[in-house]
Amino acid sequence: MKYFYLLFIFSLLGCSKDYIIEESIEGLILSSNETTRIINQTTTLRLIKNNGADVTAQATFYVNGVALTANTFTKSQIGVYVVEAKYNGVDSENTVEITYHDGSLIAFKSNVMVEDYTGVWCGNCPRVVEALSQASVQLGTNDNQLIKVAIHRSSSNPTDASYDPYNFDASAFEPNGGYPKAYINRKTRWTPLEYNNLGMVVSQTQINKRLGLKLKSETLTNSIKLTVDGLFSDNFNQLSLVVYQLESGFIYDQINYTTFFNGDDIIQNFVHDHVLRNILTNINGDSISSSSTGNEFSREFTIPLSTITNIQKAEFVAFIIDNTGNVLNARAIKVNQEQTYQYL
Repeated sequence: MKYFYLLFIFSLLGCSKDYIIEESIEGLILSSNETTRIINQTTTLRLIKNNGADVTAQATFYVNGVALTANTFTKSQIGVYVVEAKYNGVDSENTVEITYHDGSLIAFKSNVMVEDYTGVWCGNCPRVVEALSQASVQLGTNDNQLIKVAIHRSSSNPTDASYDPYNFDASAFEPNGGYPKAYINRKTRWTPLEYNNLGMVVSQTQINKRLGLKLKSETLTNSIKLTVDGLFSDNFNQLSLVVYQLESGFIYDQINYTTFFNGDDIIQNFVHDHVLRNILTNINGDSISSSSTGNEFSREFTIPLSTITNIQKAEFVAFIIDNTGNVLNARAIKVNQEQTYQYL
């Protein structure tokens, strides 16, 4: 019996040894915020385990075999840089190639802006609204490349026959001629009857552009902060930025001489969308000082909430014009949204 107790004690002591269970590392996925960068732009790296755990902070990243001290890097020389990563001595499953270039490799989507000079008193104006609707249908999922701006004219006097409660003084840039009239990218008249010439609008979305825009809008306590960024992949001169403040959802009867909208002589409770309410820049644009290949600019605007009837219906349009007033590219955004560049 004594032998049995001693054996039992020895067996307990034998099981008291501490064991270290090594962490199981099954698959490490390396990624970057972008794989194409302009020289001097920052690249940000991440390392994620297959189970979704982010181990970026504990990882070591290497660019062309040289260890980084953080998970970001930048390069001032054009070239292709190979990125690797390690975590607890284990290599990532993949490598990532980051191409640094001078900006000339970038192309952007082309957005087309149509300015519809209209009025609630204008009986033929509903045909442009219909044409814009048809153009949206034709663009399908690319409908966001069509930017609509309704510029109401002509009188702010309620006793006038041409009274329009949304009248906006656009005389500084409005082309001559009667109503309706719609202009594509500010300089090209959309040939009437507009719904028979949809290709004039749609074709403008098929052009690769060498400058792009991205917008961000956020609601603050008493205002909206709008940030407009632009990036150039070619050399430009004498460019200006124009920013519109629009609002949709205004209800007012619309005179109608067309067969659209059931052919009603007066379209009761007509919904007026994309109505120009304010210009946040100089009316003919604010000058852009640096517009060479690889240059990027940023502008901020503050819009008081008191200038907006319905914040959910507010919209902002930014566009870049050349020295002739032609729109080179444009972008629209609603409130509390953030965009990225529309790279091709």
